[in-house]
Amino acid sequence: MTKIARIVSAALAGAMIVFLIFGNLFYQDFRKVFLNKFIEIDLGSDELAELKIKVDPDFDFKVFTQKDTYYPYERILVYAYIQDKSTHQVPSDAVIEVEFYNNGIPIGDVQGKQSVKLVYNTEQRVWAGIWYPGKTTFKGNVIVKAKGYLSAPRPPLETANKFYIDKKSPSFQINKGLSVIGIDTIDLISPRSILSPEGTVVDWNQIPRWVDFISADGIFMLGGVTATFDERTSLDSPWMNDKINESLGLAAKISQNGGKFGIWIKALKLEGSYLESVGYQPSWYLMNSKQNKSDSVVSLNDANRKKHIISLFSSFMNNESISYVGLSHMFSPSNYDIELFDLFVKEFQVAVPQNWDTMQEVYKFKYFVERMADPAFAENFWQWKNYVLSDYIKEIIKSSGHTKPVFYYAYVNEIKENPEILSVLFNSGVDFIVLNFDVNFRDIATTLDHLKNISDINQYFNRLLVSYEINFSNLDLAGYEISAIENYITANLQIAKYGSKYMNVQGILINDLFKAMSGNRGTYSPSEWMLGVGKTIYEFKLMNQNSPLRIDTFLNYDAANSNNIVLDFRIANISTFTIYNIYIHLLPVLNIENIQDKNKNISSLAPGKEVSLQIPITVKNDESQLKKKKQFVGVRISWAGSAEATGQNAKGFIDFLPIAGTMSKTEAAPVMVSNN
Repeated sequence: MTKIARIVSAALAGAMIVFLIFGNLFYQDFRKVFLNKFIEIDLGSDELAELKIKVDPDFDFKVFTQKDTYYPYERILVYAYIQDKSTHQVPSDAVIEVEFYNNGIPIGDVQGKQSVKLVYNTEQRVWAGIWYPGKTTFKGNVIVKAKGYLSAPRPPLETANKFYIDKKSPSFQINKGLSVIGIDTIDLISPRSILSPEGTVVDWNQIPRWVDFISADGIFMLGGVTATFDERTSLDSPWMNDKINESLGLAAKISQNGGKFGIWIKALKLEGSYLESVGYQPSWYLMNSKQNKSDSVVSLNDANRKKHIISLFSSFMNNESISYVGLSHMFSPSNYDIELFDLFVKEFQVAVPQNWDTMQEVYKFKYFVERMADPAFAENFWQWKNYVLSDYIKEIIKSSGHTKPVFYYAYVNEIKENPEILSVLFNSGVDFIVLNFDVNFRDIATTLDHLKNISDINQYFNRLLVSYEINFSNLDLAGYEISAIENYITANLQIAKYGSKYMNVQGILINDLFKAMSGNRGTYSPSEWMLGVGKTIYEFKLMNQNSPLRIDTFLNYDAANSNNIVLDFRIANISTFTIYNIYIHLLPVLNIENIQDKNKNISSLAPGKEVSLQIPITVKNDESQLKKKKQFVGVRISWAGSAEATGQNAKGFIDFLPIAGTMSKTEAAPVMVSNN
């Protein structure tokens, strides 16, 4: 008997599937869901009981979600159908409402509503609706319960189904201690000169030399830029091609040397103010209760811009010299993107005038702007916009093929203004974020305290690379003898250690090479700034146990002549293997007598062993140094080969020793933060 029942059940199920397909009751995506097997979800006994709703004898009534598993900032699409079992008619005038529960507790949506009314689609003969969970942090089982109210005087139909909300995991992990040099400029770098590690003027082809010399892991560079002021820019040629070409050329050089190259696209923010002349649709923003048109931010509605981004992103993803592909400038301020009102009205079922569909756009704008005066309405719109952005980012990544780590280049003020950005990005498929700090040194502690109170920062801090901009004005403290370069090192390490209550960052980005070479560098030379950059990378790698050596350096002054100094080195092997040919090389940053004769070599150093050595030097007087708070003795400590002797860079790190300056005050810099 049991066998017969199974056969009958299978036959009925098969007949139902065939009928649904040929009856075109569902549109394609919904039909796929119906045919697919749901994933196994652990449900408690109470939740299982919710699903055991008595089958109605007169009507088939089903409710489904489009997918089995959702992630935060995904629209949850809900579908339902009703069919008379005897006549096979669909009661199109029926009203269907759905509610959502977890462990028997109702879950509201972003508007605070406890139910969603589904809308009947006459063409596809199903009811459909969208649910936006009230808490994007929710994770767990969800029971969707539907009630169908027919025009006939009878109790409502009832049915239920289930799905799961999960948190998206990264597709790729970045190596802990990743340290890269940034190039964040819209200008071409190929015409510009830089200073080599030896202090000579060279062209941009020598950038890989710096990567090796300071033991960085590679380069991250802005490569995708649209310049609206360039008359060559058009919808057929939207990107600065020279910028792309030089980026790819540098990527090839870095890759050939064994380094990593990351490249990002400035997505929705264009350079210049001629957006419409290129052919793009502008974003609109609210100001003083009026709508205004942006001249540099592209609308999320613009299909051409999305197509252009996907095309360039895909080309980077498929380039074998590129290791990481990223985006920036996706999130506009909260008062932007109001041109999305039509989609918002449709998805949120906003009450609008009856002639809305035929209303001129100017009057739609006026109506929507008036509604935005309601803070609750505006808040719903801003929250909903994160869903639109999430879809946009997911489409870029999916269309391009997620074969390499994807990152987003963000600014700390973005995160402070909209903390949800982190969760939106990570749940949209972004693997890690570069978080750039451009704040005064004195404000770092306050900024970090603010970030520590953002739950997503504490949750995701180990998926960040942090960067602190080289800017003399932000780093030079009046009244303190501590130098701007020393403060730069401190700033990077403090952010890396204390930006979260629970964890350190995963990596660090030097922002940036050209700010060190020709930016706001104050009284210090490019060589001196690069000492600070190299020291920052060494200390960060040591903090992450990515250095086999611990290097401590001290200065001993001659009491009779302060120009005579003994450099005291204590080098410990903290690895598990013997290190050979440790080479201490003084760099030509400071005017030191007979500097070429001061280099030292240690043939080998066993695990757990420490060696001390001294190098006496005499510093020549140099009037150009009098304007500086500090002078610096630069040192490169390498091993397993001599970079200087062979012409190849050995593994090694930069260290430097500050020499006291000429100021009368000698206080240390103020204490910044503690990890409380």
